[in-house]
Amino acid sequence: MKSINNMGVCMINYRSVINYNQYAIKLNGDICRPRIVTCGMQCTFYYDYKEKNVMFKWILWDVENPTNEELESVKRHAKSLFEDEGCQKSMITDKQGQEWVLQKLYDAGWRYYAKNVGGTAFLTTKKPIMNQGILEITSGGTTRCINNISEIMLEIDKNSLVDIAEELGIVDWSKVPVDTPVLVRSCKESEWRKRYFAFYKAGKVHTWDSGATSWSKERIENTSWWNYVKLAEV
Repeated sequence: MKSINNMGVCMINYRSVINYNQYAIKLNGDICRPRIVTCGMQCTFYYDYKEKNVMFKWILWDVENPTNEELESVKRHAKSLFEDEGCQKSMITDKQGQEWVLQKLYDAGWRYYAKNVGGTAFLTTKKPIMNQGILEITSGGTTRCINNISEIMLEIDKNSLVDIAEELGIVDWSKVPVDTPVLVRSCKESEWRKRYFAFYKAGKVHTWDSGATSWSKERIENTSWWNYVKLAEV
């Protein structure tokens, strides 16, 4: 059902959650239960206790059946807001919410967020190809329509796509060219060292030893792997 609120905002697919008891928190021995309003995966929690109230937004795949980790995260955040004396309300930003969703999608194996020529939103495991100017979603490996949550996703045009890894700043090391400049270190306390990328294997990034390249180091024995690696800005 579609309606317009008194601020002129279109209220589509918003609903109140009935099963909110599992999100109840204990404050000074009292049980505080929230009101929850959802729109797709975006959930707005309202907690009222005595003269104080807090409101925040959270992204959940299934608000009615959250994982233990998701449930505890919401409750822990709600309690922290009541413990903050100067806080009346708090919420995650749209950008933080979008990054959280994108990270979850990436962890689940999805690599691209795309919209077809008609504007329907999809997730794909491979990069869809353009055929005569038309993005062919079916060429993107496994696909899933996510039009129901497109309102909380990144804004993209029809007939376009977004590389989720690039959006999150994740490097696909399997695609990095040999001899690409990188910065490496063995632990967080160490200084970054300049090296050149050799190859990626078994989840580890290997570089040529002593700052050399494939031109001067020809054998695989002349490489080392590192715990921390990032692309150098050159």
